[in-house]
Amino acid sequence: MEPTEKKPKLHGQLKELHVPCIMVMEMLQDVAQKQGLKFECGPQKPKRTLTQAQTEWFYNKVPNSTINGKRQTQNKPEMCKKMLVKAHQIKATKMKKSCSFFEVEYIADFKVTNGKRHYLVKWVGWPKEANTWECVSNLNCPKLIQEFHCDYVKQLNNFLTSRKLTWSQLQKQRRKKRLLQHLYDMVPNNFRFQAQYALRKQEAQAKLLAWQTRMNAITRGAPLIAIENEVDLEPLPDSFIYLEQNIAGIGVNIPTDPLIGCDCVGSCSLPLEQGECCPGTHKGKPAYQNGLVKLKPGKPIFECNSRCQCGLSCPNRIVQKGPQIAMSLFRTSNGKGWGVKALEPVMKGTFVMEYVGEVITNDEAEIRGKIYDNAGITYLFDLDFYDEENPLTVDATNYGNISHFVNHSCSPNLQVYNVFVDNIDPAFPRIALFARRNIAINEEFTFDYQMTGDMTDGQEDVVTNITEASSGILMAEDDTASDVSRSSSCSSIMKRTKCLCGSSNCRGWLI
Repeated sequence: MEPTEKKPKLHGQLKELHVPCIMVMEMLQDVAQKQGLKFECGPQKPKRTLTQAQTEWFYNKVPNSTINGKRQTQNKPEMCKKMLVKAHQIKATKMKKSCSFFEVEYIADFKVTNGKRHYLVKWVGWPKEANTWECVSNLNCPKLIQEFHCDYVKQLNNFLTSRKLTWSQLQKQRRKKRLLQHLYDMVPNNFRFQAQYALRKQEAQAKLLAWQTRMNAITRGAPLIAIENEVDLEPLPDSFIYLEQNIAGIGVNIPTDPLIGCDCVGSCSLPLEQGECCPGTHKGKPAYQNGLVKLKPGKPIFECNSRCQCGLSCPNRIVQKGPQIAMSLFRTSNGKGWGVKALEPVMKGTFVMEYVGEVITNDEAEIRGKIYDNAGITYLFDLDFYDEENPLTVDATNYGNISHFVNHSCSPNLQVYNVFVDNIDPAFPRIALFARRNIAINEEFTFDYQMTGDMTDGQEDVVTNITEASSGILMAEDDTASDVSRSSSCSSIMKRTKCLCGSSNCRGWLI
């Protein structure tokens, strides 16, 4: 047992105690508590704050993830790993001079040096490559230490039994060492401890890697999606089916013919500047400049479509090309579950992702909404841009893409836009999420589940109402209209969910 400043005292008599080979303070406390005894120990040294990110792993150079400006996608698992490492290194560099508490996920190993216990710590939010050896005086996780030693002793005893060894046979000539150091030195050199939590972690990571492989096979690397859970053992939902585009529910037919397209010769750049091309046809305005959205939120975006004469390089084809930003699906450490963060810098106005799922009728949304509301989940996205009665809804509960995992914030960094590509039905806009400001690596993507289409706080929305002309062309007219919003169809009975966004203007509740 490791010496302390004062000799521990047990008030009462131990009924029975099988002393394992190495008994540390945390185990004595647990044994005493289970037998109803009071355990006292002298004052401990105060736990000091621990400066994290000091392992050399953080500062090893990672090869660039691009060649000639294009991301390599031939080996997606390796590329995902490199981008995650780079993101963690950037975070570690920013925290290099900080001094604060860090949370321990589990203890991976143990050693005794000069009579002092040291533990190999796996930190919450950091990969196992960032594990560090820490003296027990730096740690304040007695329960995890106690659980570790119970597991350690069990594995060591099994090791000795399998080799028909007894603890007495391992006794060496007593040296002038502390008792704990002496006991630790008696452990056979070929004994290898394997934390049970770490084994379960490996199994969970293998399942996440399989998810990552499936997702990137579907997206073909656009976007490149890395998955990591450095917080707990929670898996991704087995019932969730990953999609690239909306699917039609019962009673819904998603149109795919835009009926009309532009006849621009060569490039659409000049016609767009002159108010022509597809936006001009629908009395709208050009949406993009240098690949970034420039329209005010609430106004519809009309992209070139399959009937247009222009090619894929047309500057008016952005959302239809799919997301291009590398991102990470990660487990948050603040109770929000899964989230999505950037693995590369994102400029303001960049298209980040599309919200997709199963398109269902309003009646079906009412039925599902009651179930979801009672469970406190919000995956119904009303397509109410044209009609406040919400004729259709996107349900991303069981079908969807990376947007399914994007969390809410009362101060979001993503903005919703309504985009029309291969249909002009006002009831079927595509829901695109653009960056409303510059977004840094490691920053979590968020949008407001009550978003109204305005990027400014407290300003009345002036959005665009869409009417269908007899010619089959959508006409955009300035008016006040509802925008797309992710909400419940039965909010009056919804189980209220506390907001965890942490922003200065947090409303307190999601809905």
